[in-house]
Amino acid sequence: MKRLCRATMLVMLLTGCGTVDTSESGSANIHAMAISAFKPGAEQTRFGALEFLGGLELSSSNALLGALSAIRFRPDQRHFVSVLDTGHWLTGAIERDEDGKLKGIVDARIMPMIDRFGETDAGKGAMDAEGLALRGNHVLVSYEQNHRVDTYPDPGFETSPPDGSIPILIPKRRLRANRSLEALMIAPPSSPLAGAAVIVAERSLDDQGNMLAAILDGPLKGRFTVRHSDDFDASDGVFLPDGDLLLLERRFDLAHGIGVRIRRIAGDDIKPGAVVDANVIFQAGSNLQIDNMEGLDAFRAADGTIHLIMVSDDNHSILQRSLMLEFRLRDDTAVSMKYRPQDIAAFIVKTVRRALSSSGHARSTSERGTGFAATVKPAGVVARNSLPTAWTSPSTDILPMPLPTSSIAEERSTALGNVISAPLLEPICTNRRGTASRLNLAAAIKRRSALLPQR
Repeated sequence: MKRLCRATMLVMLLTGCGTVDTSESGSANIHAMAISAFKPGAEQTRFGALEFLGGLELSSSNALLGALSAIRFRPDQRHFVSVLDTGHWLTGAIERDEDGKLKGIVDARIMPMIDRFGETDAGKGAMDAEGLALRGNHVLVSYEQNHRVDTYPDPGFETSPPDGSIPILIPKRRLRANRSLEALMIAPPSSPLAGAAVIVAERSLDDQGNMLAAILDGPLKGRFTVRHSDDFDASDGVFLPDGDLLLLERRFDLAHGIGVRIRRIAGDDIKPGAVVDANVIFQAGSNLQIDNMEGLDAFRAADGTIHLIMVSDDNHSILQRSLMLEFRLRDDTAVSMKYRPQDIAAFIVKTVRRALSSSGHARSTSERGTGFAATVKPAGVVARNSLPTAWTSPSTDILPMPLPTSSIAEERSTALGNVISAPLLEPICTNRRGTASRLNLAAAIKRRSALLPQR
């Protein structure tokens, strides 16, 4: 009976509850309840590469509010455009309190989307809007079931039919009805993709089990795939200013419950014919303040850091919530995956060897063997004032430790500039007492995480 109940709840989560009254389009008074802790009852703010800043649980007397599929912020970082998978636009602006935390949503409007025939078709079907992107004077929307990417004039999208459509490149016969064009993103104009629109399918897979994807226009126009793993499916994504893609993924199953994660894909890896993979920088389960997370956007805040906004699709179910969560990207253990992990490991070794030699430590180093060091910290005052961050013991291919961080910090950081996309604030160390092998170091780099020493 318990298993049946869980299965029934899962079906309700996936399909929603009943029909939606479409007669309430127009202004929407949205009530927001603050979420101060991502982990209930705990003061923890750091979760993987993200720092939780605050959130909102949204509700409204307007029955149309819900089913949020995607969100994109305007350049002022306050006004936003969102689509609902019931075939509606949601626009509005966020408000913040005196501490800069999310406080509420004002000036909200919910309007029916108009199809190319000038008609509205609210509900699942022809207007099952899933992905959203803003580019120039157009709003782009990707749809499931009737698979397509339409373009709408901006301004004027709320009251206009689409003025065009972009070929999706993926054969429609390969797309599943309700698991297709979920994520739609625009690459930075300065990236190799040159401002192209990119789509990733939710759970439409190729023969190798990878998620279908495509670069819809631009100089690298073509199809690629994204490695599918751990039963997570793509739900949205956003490109960072450096060209990397953050891919939001979710899963529902009886074994794990509800889950969400973000993977960071190196921008240079996205090209026709590629099978791209990525490292998980954030993952959360039902013990944290999540729901059916479907939308993700990012912007550079006034303090220079990257902020992420996530929204959830409540499927108009009484068992779910409409959430808006804000995080700061603190990906200070991110290593660029332009190179293989083993190559980066070897490069770090060579850099430390060179630094040791230049600082007069070559003799003692060579007597005890040279090899794999893992002391990567920011340059400057922080590094000079930090204690050594890796431990090894004398043996073949092992460096004597501790390393003199004050003498190698600047040279190491300069040399690593070509392979490290962000400084490592935590050590990559051995997970075995006294040794640091290339295998361990390469594995840590591949995971973009730290191997902590066992002392």
